[in-house]
Amino acid sequence: MQFALEDRPARQFSSEAAARDHLSESASGAMAWQQSDGSHAGGLWFRAPNAESAVEIVDLNPEVKSWELGTQEVIRWKNARGEEIEGVLLKPVGYKDGHKYPLIVDDYPGTSGSFRSSPYGGNQAWASRGYAVLFTSGARAPHVWMNPFKSVKYDFAAKGAHGWDVTFDDVMSGVDEVIRRGIADPDRMGLFGFSNGGAIAQMLITRTNRFKCAVAQAGVPMADLTRTFLSDPTFDFSTVVGMKPWDDPQGYVELSSVYRLNKVTTPVLLADGDEDGEFLLNTIEVYDGLRSAGKGVTFVRYPGQSHVLTGWALHDFLQRTIDFFDAHLHPETGLK
Repeated sequence: MQFALEDRPARQFSSEAAARDHLSESASGAMAWQQSDGSHAGGLWFRAPNAESAVEIVDLNPEVKSWELGTQEVIRWKNARGEEIEGVLLKPVGYKDGHKYPLIVDDYPGTSGSFRSSPYGGNQAWASRGYAVLFTSGARAPHVWMNPFKSVKYDFAAKGAHGWDVTFDDVMSGVDEVIRRGIADPDRMGLFGFSNGGAIAQMLITRTNRFKCAVAQAGVPMADLTRTFLSDPTFDFSTVVGMKPWDDPQGYVELSSVYRLNKVTTPVLLADGDEDGEFLLNTIEVYDGLRSAGKGVTFVRYPGQSHVLTGWALHDFLQRTIDFFDAHLHPETGLK
């Protein structure tokens, strides 16, 4: 059987308030699964046949019940094209209506509504320091359209030379929504991106000066797509752009952030491991470009580390990240 392109299955993402996997169903209709959500860092859930609700039978991280957590919810907004975009909003611990908080935007695409504890993105640790965190999970991007998280038709909108226009609209309309709700202080906003999100962060800072600081770790090699296409034999980047560089060189320029680094006004913290191959080369390109353009940038290279930092390097990066945000965004109500 053949399916239309837009009917292909997509990955789960933030339209649900929880992430569920490892589902099992018995012949009687009983169901069990693993679940992570805004207040549970992982547990096993069970629903009896014909039952209207499920119960948690095993809490895999019971210590979370003693933590002070920020409230997490799925939010929706309209972009300039009138499309509905979905994301996750994590409010700061002790949130009070009417008070405007510093906002950190985690731009990684396609994430779910799972418990926010990963060190590679917005998390409850940031919320405990007085930050609101917006996960623009539903934002599309020109380097992830081939792995659709909502529908193929939805994600294909970001394919090609003008894909970053779609990304910018999706992300910044979400930022405007959190400001409209009176939660975010528009004068204290930061940006965070890791891997796929790192490429988005490196692009966003070339198109807006609204962020007071930005952190990009191990961005996908989109800074100079022509160099990546010519130097990486393991992946044909023409599939990202939709054509070869000699077929549409301007398309490659439009998708490559290095040609816009002179427009950056945002202080930037870059980080990567010395064993991260093409990702490291991409980070070096962005760093050298920003330095050449006279921009404020710090680059931390971790010897012996690859794409995912571990041990001492991860601890150092996390501390540097929170210090960087604190210095530029000045949270005033965080837990100490």
